[in-house]
Amino acid sequence: MHFFVTLDGHLHGVRSVQVFIRKYGEAVGIKDVRSSPHNLQHTFAKLYIMNECDPYSLQDILGNTSQDIVKKYVNLWWPEMRSKHAKSSPMRRFHK
Repeated sequence: MHFFVTLDGHLHGVRSVQVFIRKYGEAVGIKDVRSSPHNLQHTFAKLYIMNECDPYSLQDILGNTSQDIVKKYVNLWWPEMRSKHAKSSPMRRFHK
């Protein structure tokens, strides 16, 4: 599936997509972080994992991403996920 196509259905080049994303980032006032396709993917992955979604689904959604990359995403946000894990862990009933 391609998200960036021209009006006549052709794919946009990589560089033109990068320019679009940078310009849209500037237009909405994003200043502290570089607006890029990679950062959009990274942000999507973080929000997906933080919403307790399945890492295997994330790998499928991201396409050619390896399981090692998905593991890096999960490990990056493990401190933030720790409290969610504690609430949903089946082991919590043993530690009352």
